[in-house]
Amino acid sequence: MYRAVLLVPSLVFLITVNKEISADNTTKIRWRVLRKLKDVNHLPPEIKELNQSKIRVAGYMVPLESNENGVIEFLLVPISGQCIHIPPPPANQMIYVTMKKGKEADYTDKSVMVYGTFSVQARQNKYGKALYGLASDKVLAF
Repeated sequence: MYRAVLLVPSLVFLITVNKEISADNTTKIRWRVLRKLKDVNHLPPEIKELNQSKIRVAGYMVPLESNENGVIEFLLVPISGQCIHIPPPPANQMIYVTMKKGKEADYTDKSVMVYGTFSVQARQNKYGKALYGLASDKVLAF
């Protein structure tokens, strides 16, 4: 996130830009941006711009599928334990993460940063519907 302070006599403005690009060319996504999508047929410009791009996003894992080496599919949600209740969180607050072939994530109940290719794709799962997908190659403790 970039911040700039503009000084005007007796006024101070703080400008915040939501797009933060790192040295690894990923864009950091914030949940407040993802919450803007209500219908996959009407993409807000901020989300349309992110579709099929390399991103990173922080959240909490809700495991869906694993193998002997770790978690290979999970939901990423903004709040710990969000999917373990009824009703499920809104679809725009769930990202269906699929680890790329040969990659696994270690399960944790702590926050994680997930890296990968972002897509807008509605996908049903046992906890509800997720409006977003992420093909991930890296999950780090956050």
